Amino acid sequence: MDVISPVERPQAEARGSVVRTGLVRMTSGVAVNAALLFLAAGTLDWPAAWVLLGLQTAAILFNLVMLSAHNPGLIASRTRFTRGSPAWDRAIDLLMTAGFLGTYLAAGLARRFETGAIPDPVAPVVGAGLTVAGYALFAWAMHTNRFFTRMVRIQTERGHTVVDGGPYRFVRHPGYVGVIAYTLGAALLLGYAWALIPAGLGAAAVMARTAKEDRFLHRELDGYAEYAARVRRRLAPGVW
Repeated sequence: MDVISPVERPQAEARGSVVRTGLVRMTSGVAVNAALLFLAAGTLDWPAAWVLLGLQTAAILFNLVMLSAHNPGLIASRTRFTRGSPAWDRAIDLLMTAGFLGTYLAAGLARRFETGAIPDPVAPVVGAGLTVAGYALFAWAMHTNRFFTRMVRIQTERGHTVVDGGPYRFVRHPGYVGVIAYTLGAALLLGYAWALIPAGLGAAAVMARTAKEDRFLHRELDGYAEYAARVRRRLAPGVW
C-alpha cells in the first residue's frame, strides 16, 4: 500500500484544493452556457445543445485530469483574477466573452422563435467536428505551454520563456486557433444562422487580441522576436 509522507501530504492536499476549485469554476461556465441556451429557447428538448454541453464538459474534465497530473499550477492561474495585464487585454477579453455568450443566447432565441435555422443537414456535423478539433488544439497548446494563462502578461515570477514545441512549431498562437474553431463550430452545431453573428464577433475579438498580444510579446519577452522569425504565422500557416 502506498503511504503519503508528511512532506508529500500538504502538497497532495494543495493540489486537490486547486483541482476542486478549477472544477467548480470551469463547470460553472458550462452551467451558464446551459442556462443561456435553454432559458432563451424555452425548452430542454434540444439535442444539439445537449451534444455541445457534453463536448464542453468532456473537454473540461480531460484538461483538469491532465493538468492536475502534470501542471496543477496552471489550473490555479487560469481560474483566478490576474493582475498586471494590460488594459487593452481586459477590454478585449470582455468582447470575447460577450461574443461567446452571445452565441448561446442568439441560438436559444432563434430556437424559441424558429427563425434562421440552417437548412443544410451537414452543418451540425461540420460544427461538431470543428468543436472537437478546436477543443483538442486548445488542450494541446495548453498542455505544451506551462505559461498558458487567460490574460496577457509576462510571468517573471515563473521564469517566463518562449515555448516553441508542440503546436507552437506551426503557428505562434495555436490556442487562439482552437478558440476560433470551437466558437464557430458551436454556432454551426446549434444549427441557427443567427448564432454565427456573435460567434463571428467573438472570433474577430480573438484575432484582435492575437495581433495585440503578438506585438506585446515582441517587446516584452526575451527571445520572442527570434521565435517569430522562425515561425512566421500567427494563426494560419501560409496566411496570417
